[in-house]
Amino acid sequence: MKPITVQVNGVAVSMTAKPYITQSVTMVPFRAIFEALSLKVEWDKSKQTVSGSNAWSRMELKVGSLAAKVNGNQIRMQTPAEIKDGAVYVPLRFIGEETGNRVTWNAAARNIDIRTGNTIKGRVYTADGVGSMSGKHIQLLQRQGDKLLDIAEVLTGPNGDFRFDGLEIGSDYFIEGNWTEDSDIVTCAFRFRVSGNCARLGVVDRQATVRVLSPDGDPMIDNELNFTVSENDTLISYLGQQQNEYITNLLQDGHTYTISAQLPPAWSERFAVPAPYTFTYHAGEKVKHEFILSTLLDAPVIGRVTDDTGKPLARFRVLISLESDSSNRESVISGQDGSFSLRGLEAGHAYLLYVDVNVPFAARGKNPAIGDLIPPLAQKFTYDGTTLDLGNVKLNRIQMIGKVVNGEGKPQFGIPVLQDAKGKDVGNVVFTKSGYVAVGGMNEGETYTWKVYIGDFTLTKEVTKVTKGSWKAYTFVYKPGLEEHTFTGD
Repeated sequence: MKPITVQVNGVAVSMTAKPYITQSVTMVPFRAIFEALSLKVEWDKSKQTVSGSNAWSRMELKVGSLAAKVNGNQIRMQTPAEIKDGAVYVPLRFIGEETGNRVTWNAAARNIDIRTGNTIKGRVYTADGVGSMSGKHIQLLQRQGDKLLDIAEVLTGPNGDFRFDGLEIGSDYFIEGNWTEDSDIVTCAFRFRVSGNCARLGVVDRQATVRVLSPDGDPMIDNELNFTVSENDTLISYLGQQQNEYITNLLQDGHTYTISAQLPPAWSERFAVPAPYTFTYHAGEKVKHEFILSTLLDAPVIGRVTDDTGKPLARFRVLISLESDSSNRESVISGQDGSFSLRGLEAGHAYLLYVDVNVPFAARGKNPAIGDLIPPLAQKFTYDGTTLDLGNVKLNRIQMIGKVVNGEGKPQFGIPVLQDAKGKDVGNVVFTKSGYVAVGGMNEGETYTWKVYIGDFTLTKEVTKVTKGSWKAYTFVYKPGLEEHTFTGD
């Protein structure tokens, strides 16, 4: 009788011990077949267990036991692993198929051929991870760019099992519950036969779940996509991301909330920001909402954010408001090339454009530093209904620093203004609550007057009210390296 031979993808598997057949099952030495299938081999002599693992699969068998563990799932075998003539043998077909491969037996040639497969299998568990869930609608989605394309859908079997065929090696996939029927199943992502496997899916209670769909209805994904939750116009939290879905369990019964999408920079040039979703939460219900994107028309107003050297500045927030109502501002994010687009403007109206600069010293109570970016002056323009290019919106850097104190030398609040020799407001200025002001946008050799209004102020959401104070001025010819100037109040 011919000896049994084994091939993996056409390559013969060399074995130090001979394969044999028992109860119609071909048994082979575990080390040889595991290594041929790119599995790292482990043998625990004290526990009598053999295991094999790689980046996308793990398997464990115990000598004499029909129970095997594959990717965390308990699977029953037809024949257990056993020791014969000092070698540990394992059932070949079980090993091959449970690692997602195709196994073919040629009886005449007594040859077993194993080919790389395109199958993934798994199981859905209850929230405690113990019980299985049958009759669940499970979807396989393939990632293409920032879209997730629906490839297939199956129902879980009696033991919560599911299986998908036809996967492509190296492609990114997601497995999730059907949005309508079983959205409580936690979405899982993997790269087929590269990393991960999604063999164990679980469920989780969610008070609210949202996701984003493309204009064509495909789920969208981007790790820079965010959702805020607000109540009475006050931000209270962000939704937690679970792959392409965003969830929260922080809602209170009877409260009304608004969920708003913050699109990533890569989407801001392609899609309009979807309308916020407002709802009243009632205990025990599961809120679900889909934000459907719409494609933007050609932008009527464009521009680019740069630093003082013309270098593009990405991911800066550009804000736009009517000149007549500067408190109501819309915003977009500059792209990788610094570009931004403004839409929804009305012809004949005057607008103000700002760039939001996260000034470290203002936000964190630190002193300003030469070279820090500084917010530019608001740029005014009137939209006439035709395409308008605003060109480069330049962010200057701090060139001089001023300290603001009262008569006792204690830090004081001040509002700065920079003027040229003709008394025209120029450059960029900023103030902080730490008693410092800073200025940029000056030309070497030119004369400037730096004025700071020092006094007591009452800050409200809409306006800064002056209680009392006075102007202090400093005139100088700018050159790099000028020392810090102190403005002293009365």
